[in-house]
Amino acid sequence: VLQLENILLIALVYPVVKVVHEFGHAYAVKRWGGEVHEIGVLFLVFYPVPYVDASAATSFRSKWERMVVGAAGIMVEMFLAAIALFVWLAVEPGLTRAIAANVMVISGVSTLLFNGNPLLRFDAYYVLSDLIEIPNLAQRSWGEVAYLTKRYLFGVRHLVQPAWSGREAVLLAAYAVLSFSYRVFVLLAISLLVTSRYMFVGGLVAVWSLYMTLVSPVAKAVRAPLRDSRLRPVRGRIYALCGGALILLLLFLFAVPMPYATKAQGLVWVENRAILRAGDSGFVSEILAPPGATVAKGRALLRLDNLDDDAQVKVLQAELIQARQAEQAAFADASQTQILAGNVKFLEDQLDTARARQASLTLKSAVPGRFLLPGAEDMLGRYVKRGERLGFIADPARMMVVVLVPDDAIDPVRNRHSRVYLRFAGARGETVNGRILRITPSSDDTLPSQVLSSEGGGLFAPDPRARDPLKTFQRFYRVDVAAPDIGGHPVEERVYALFRHDWEPLGPRWYRALRG
Repeated sequence: VLQLENILLIALVYPVVKVVHEFGHAYAVKRWGGEVHEIGVLFLVFYPVPYVDASAATSFRSKWERMVVGAAGIMVEMFLAAIALFVWLAVEPGLTRAIAANVMVISGVSTLLFNGNPLLRFDAYYVLSDLIEIPNLAQRSWGEVAYLTKRYLFGVRHLVQPAWSGREAVLLAAYAVLSFSYRVFVLLAISLLVTSRYMFVGGLVAVWSLYMTLVSPVAKAVRAPLRDSRLRPVRGRIYALCGGALILLLLFLFAVPMPYATKAQGLVWVENRAILRAGDSGFVSEILAPPGATVAKGRALLRLDNLDDDAQVKVLQAELIQARQAEQAAFADASQTQILAGNVKFLEDQLDTARARQASLTLKSAVPGRFLLPGAEDMLGRYVKRGERLGFIADPARMMVVVLVPDDAIDPVRNRHSRVYLRFAGARGETVNGRILRITPSSDDTLPSQVLSSEGGGLFAPDPRARDPLKTFQRFYRVDVAAPDIGGHPVEERVYALFRHDWEPLGPRWYRALRG
């Protein structure tokens, strides 16, 4: 979504989608006899944003009609998103499919997060205001919060409460808190998302977000006792309460230890030598050892057929015989003999390589243990690529739990004393203690198994642009953990890991997260 070419495509698609959105409002107004006097385009920061004057809906007597007018744009966009989904599923990758994907993002995701969320002052906000029949909901909710603060915290008397009842007061105060929290969450989420791709732009958005959500409100609150005549008599109390609250907040953030833990997912795994991989591409022709049997080191397990490898060995053998005969026939010419001898050596090396590749078609156990062959019933006749994983040799002495920790969460796992607790998916909630064996020095983006991808129920989303289905968007560190009685668990069983660190205040943790 944040690739530059896709951002340009969104910039082209967005005005078109919003034109249809605004026509939805206009049609709903006309449906109940209202008049639409103006429809056009505003340029915000030189970018076209369509708009429609639907103020005639405020004269509708039925609140349901007013709600439909407010929600018409959302309904139209959801309909566009549904059509775009079918287009995206039907067409081949290309410009049309990219446009359909962006229509889904604009009309589906962004509509639900922004335009369709009543906590922000867009369409859904006015729908909610009509539903509960409270006009100027946002303004009155903040007025209610201001009244409660002045009346019960600062002790100011003779104030007029915006709410007409206790139920309405609770509703207004709750809306103010929820809308502010959601706005902060959205701004910070957007900042972090943009920063992950474009550091400078994301930093500017983050600074602007912090200013609008924290600095500006605090500055207004500090100036309020100097400007409001009703607050001047109690401004000493106000500053004392605010200063005390700030000190308590700082103490809570930087002096009070809090529980500290990192959650991650992993799976039961084996060491690399115990993974059975195809030495070369070919068709599985024979299973030489019964799956589930205990095998010794060096036992032949599978045989693959590759006609190209067999043909290459025969061709090289014939060429080698011919080259040796030519070398013997030219024994009288020293210079010619030297050239032919070099050709013989080259063909011998080529033949050794071809024979080694042919021998690698017979897969053997590198370690003793139990032979595991997932999908054994469909294995015969299957074509496999070179290096493809086919099975495992399960030996409790060589088994472990491989936990994948996202790169932004590895610091406390690596640099702080951690106690590891493991919960196996098949153990019905039983928790066991683990021990960290090793942590990879660098991050990776290739999963050991699809069990840990989002398609397999894991946390890591695969990268659809990559040919390898195990490639992911997010990078991670591999942490190998030893666990007791691990031999009783099947390979590739999902494991939930908890790295519990020493207690630490929230402030330093947040500082490290922002710095990272």
